[in-house]
Formats: sequence, structure tokens, C-alpha cells
Amino acid sequence: MDFSGWDFSYGNPANLINCNLAKAIFDHALVGGGVSTLSSNLDNASFFNASLQQCHLDGSPARACNFEKARLKKCDLRKVDFTGCCFRNARFKDCSFSEADLRGCDFRGATLDEVILHGVHWDKTTDLRGATLLNVIDEAFQAINGTFYAGADWHEANYDETTRYIRDPLPEALRELGAYIAATRDIEHPSIGKLEKLLRETREQIKKKFNPNWYEQLKEQLPNEEKLLLDDIGGVAAEYLK
Repeated sequence: MDFSGWDFSYGNPANLINCNLAKAIFDHALVGGGVSTLSSNLDNASFFNASLQQCHLDGSPARACNFEKARLKKCDLRKVDFTGCCFRNARFKDCSFSEADLRGCDFRGATLDEVILHGVHWDKTTDLRGATLLNVIDEAFQAINGTFYAGADWHEANYDETTRYIRDPLPEALRELGAYIAATRDIEHPSIGKLEKLLRETREQIKKKFNPNWYEQLKEQLPNEEKLLLDDIGGVAAEYLK
């Protein structure tokens, strides 16, 4: 099927297999939402501020795509050609980039949280300035069946003093929570006091016992209106974290 240039913005597309999705627009869309396959030509597609959950790209070409501010969780991105893509301020959680081509990609401001990086192809055209690599899986190892997985050295990419490679997540989580709490002072809303109190309580809780999913668990207990408010707080907090 030829869906080149189609606009899926704000939609919930899933299981687009063997399609032409070149220059398609998925801005603000929820792509997948369960195990879903995007085995298609994705060259020059836009996923601005989209949410991709459990998506399998199956080695599809995805060159020069825009993933700015996108959120990708449990996505299989192995062996995908991402050359020239923009991942600025994107968030990756439990995704696999194994053997993907990341040359020419812009990860400035992105967060790669528990992302698998075995055998990725990157060089000085891969921009990691301002990126956070949190507990990434990048060390070479040999599986029981004898398969060897090459490691990945982020120093091969373009980086500077703003690039953060973190093994202990607690300091970063406390810094992020501090920014969220500070951001509540800049927002007027009837529920802002409640959110500030919950954020302060969460900060004290993770000091005693770290919970890497503190944000998700906090959000789950909120009604929809306050979930949106938490997102707004996060947007302001991002300015504090720069």
C-alpha cells in the first residue's frame, strides 16, 4: 500500500506492513500502543512529539526522519537505517538499537534509558551533545549459543561536557525531580499545590528506595486533567534542566 505523504497526526496507527510511508506524518500520534509492526519504507517520515510503544521496525529504512520530542518505549529498532534522523529531546525507554545505523543522527537533549546499543554504527556525525545515556547496555558479550554481540563506545560519536553517561540513576532522578518541583512555581492551576506535594513526597521516597519508574507511577495515580498538568510541569522543568 502506498501511504507516502499521508497525515496520521493525532491518530493511532498500527501494523503498517510492507507499505510505503515515505514522508508520512505521525506528529502527536500514538503509534502502536501494543505489539505493532511498522515494516515499511519510512524515509523522511515525521514523528514529532509522537508516542511509539512496542513498535517493531524490522530493519526498515527510516532515513532523515524527524523524531524530535518523540517518546519510544519497548521498541525494536534493530538493524534500522536511521541515517540523518533527528532525535532531539526524544526519550527512549527499554528500546534496542542493536546494529542500527545512527550516523548523521542528532540526539541532542535526548534520553536513552536502558537502551541496547550493541553493534550500532555511529561516528562523529552522530551528535550526542546534551544527551543522557542512562544505564545503557553497550558492553560486548557472547551469548550461550555462541553469538557475539559487539560493544558500542559513545566516545566515537560527537560529544562534549554536556553529554551524560550515567550508571547510577538516583542523582539524575533527584535532579529531574528538583526541576519539576521548581517548575510548579511557574504554573498557576488549582491542582498545582497537590502536584508539588506529590513530587516532594516522591523525591523523599526514592531517596530511601530508588524507583526508576517514579514518573510513570506518579502519573498513574492522577486523574486525566492532572496528568496533563504533570506534562505541562515537565515542559517547564525541561528549561530548568538545560
